Amino acid sequence: MKKNISDLNALYQNADSTDAELFAEQRSNILLTSGNHYAKKMREVLSRQVSTISKDQKIRIVRNHLRKITTTYQNNILNNSPDVSIKAKNESELQDQKIAEQATGVWTDWKERNDFAGKRRKLVSDYVDIGEAIVKIFFDPNAGKFLGYEPQLDEMGLPLMGEDGQPVAKPKFEGEIVCERVLGFNLLRDPEAKDWDECRWVCVRKMVDTKKLKSMVGNDEKLVKFINESSKNTYQVFDGQNTSYTSQDKTMTLTREFFFKPCVDYPQGYFYITTEEGILFEGELPNGEWPFEIVSFDEFPTSCRGYSIIKQLRPVQAEINRAASAIVQTQLTLGMDKIILRNGSSMEAGGEAHGVKAIQVVGQDPTILSGRSGEQFVGYLSACISELYNIAMVEEDSLMKENGQVDPYGMLFRTMSQKKKFSSWSEKFEKFIVAICRKVLNLSKVYYSPDRLVPILGRNEQVNIPEWMQTPELRYAIVPEAANEDVESKMGRQLALNHILQYGGANMAPDDLGKVLRLMPYVNNEKLFDEFTLDYDVANNILLRLDRGEYVPAKPNQSHPYIIKRLDHRMLSPDFDFLAPQIQQLYAQVKMEHDQLEAQRQIQIQQMKDGYIPTGGNLIACDFYVSDPTKPEKMPMRARIPYESLNWLMQRIQAQGVAQQDLSQLSEGSQQDIASLIGSAPQMQGQQLQAANPLSSGLPSQ
Repeated sequence: MKKNISDLNALYQNADSTDAELFAEQRSNILLTSGNHYAKKMREVLSRQVSTISKDQKIRIVRNHLRKITTTYQNNILNNSPDVSIKAKNESELQDQKIAEQATGVWTDWKERNDFAGKRRKLVSDYVDIGEAIVKIFFDPNAGKFLGYEPQLDEMGLPLMGEDGQPVAKPKFEGEIVCERVLGFNLLRDPEAKDWDECRWVCVRKMVDTKKLKSMVGNDEKLVKFINESSKNTYQVFDGQNTSYTSQDKTMTLTREFFFKPCVDYPQGYFYITTEEGILFEGELPNGEWPFEIVSFDEFPTSCRGYSIIKQLRPVQAEINRAASAIVQTQLTLGMDKIILRNGSSMEAGGEAHGVKAIQVVGQDPTILSGRSGEQFVGYLSACISELYNIAMVEEDSLMKENGQVDPYGMLFRTMSQKKKFSSWSEKFEKFIVAICRKVLNLSKVYYSPDRLVPILGRNEQVNIPEWMQTPELRYAIVPEAANEDVESKMGRQLALNHILQYGGANMAPDDLGKVLRLMPYVNNEKLFDEFTLDYDVANNILLRLDRGEYVPAKPNQSHPYIIKRLDHRMLSPDFDFLAPQIQQLYAQVKMEHDQLEAQRQIQIQQMKDGYIPTGGNLIACDFYVSDPTKPEKMPMRARIPYESLNWLMQRIQAQGVAQQDLSQLSEGSQQDIASLIGSAPQMQGQQLQAANPLSSGLPSQ
């Protein structure tokens, strides 16, 4: 059910009044943590030296400990380096493994291009100081790399001409997935919602440049009128940078962006962008994707809004300020020493010698009354400060000094125990980052073209980009998980992999060793170990393309024994029988091609070994009986073979055994297929080896 501007204005006013008190608290939190509370009074105090105060004046001194506490919370969350690790949903399926690798590449590239590390620091600050971290994630076609200009078209699809008779062109951009930060006091919500999952709609209020807003609506006079009428209003806007309220004149216009979740009334969701006077834009949510992610620091029942740790600390901080003000007030009123003279006594300046001042007194000696420093309030002030840090669960001096000796395992477990203290808030923020990653990947799957993915994933992955594009839903292929990329977490993985290499590295094949080295956080470099994993990558690409129904001809220089082993494993997998018959035939065809090329390689090795047989040395009788061809009627006799001939035969047998080690690792069926091809080589002399299988093509001749 669509809404008009009156309905939307009523929703706005109701939501604004519901959280008005919370919005004031969130703004004051920013002032407290920035040290700008009582800013005007403090400037007056600092601008002149106050020695006395009148009876109507009040002293307000601030001992701000909230900044230190909130910074400690932020540092503890950031020290965990909340990030996302993407793994395959079904780790036994090669397609899911490849999609997880591609998703990791897309997520890493997006973080670098959008400076997500900087955004993450600001979001942690919002999370702790304001009590809510909010982002709006959407695809902006006017962001990203500038590609040039393209002609504007009219309603008929024809080029739009300007007054000079030339086509009107507009700039064209590559487009980018934008993660927009939204401050808590600028987000209005459904007043009936008790939890963010139950919130049916939200509204974001935003000040937009009036000229930019007019250019967005084009030449629509009705919409321009809405903007002009709204721009006449003057708003008091909270400036987070200057931590103060400023007036915005007609150069800025307040817009309201309403977003409704997918529901019965709006199956794909819906949005309205309005001013106070009318609706500027409206439509369904792109791809039905809800653009917001929200995390609350502290939550209370019956409310979906979040609250900062400052809410619990504010009363104690007020007592600290009151005690500090009382100390200063005591010092100003009673601080200086006082001289009491008896009646009839007088005092005047005396002589001065070598910097020593003398006072002449007539009558009785004066009495000196010592001043007060306010020390009677110091004990109470110290107790309040201790109570503040106890409530915040932060020790006043939490710095730990290293003794110069570093135990890797001790540092790892010590850090884990320290993280436990703030795990309640860290866990929620980690889930928040995971949700952002999931939205970014979903949008990239829709808006990133194959040409754009090639530079991100690399040209070697170009053949596997269809795996990414053809996945119906990423949630069925990958699982984003919270991960820590701090030094201690990396060292833990490094130590575990070091043990694997120490006790099992000598028995690992080069391919397996390369895969382990890839997992090392401090050693991972594709260029160093690409030779170890080349066969693994090639076989993966072949299997993925065959599963998509693409024909991948065998090449002479490939590692045929390894590829045959991987093909055998795939063809014996339980889900292979459910593939299309054409794909199963492709597997059989490609496997036969690799069998033939491996058989040809074995024949060539054997032919290279065959050659001139030496005949030198003494004759040695062997338990091998032969008949005399000149006298076949005689009984066979023992054969006598030269020593060098026997020695040559033994060397050839040993060399042939080494060459057949690769074959011994294959399945019995594949060994029989290759053996039959090798055995049939004499009958195939002078013919191409590929003629034995009409399905194969492009294979070299024997």
